Amino acid sequence: MTTAELRAALEDFVTAARRAIEAGADGVEIPTAPTATCKAPAERLLELLAA
Repeated sequence: MTTAELRAALEDFVTAARRAIEAGADGVEIPTAPTATCKAPAERLLELLAA
């Protein structure tokens, strides 16, 4: 992936997390590999992605 493609993917995750929060979710799960996931409170995920 190019840097621009990575940035676009990151922005898609941020948008999805914001929509989840607006819909009332209190956390999100992002698949990171076939056997692993990243679980974090939605608000913290947005903080990390916005940095």
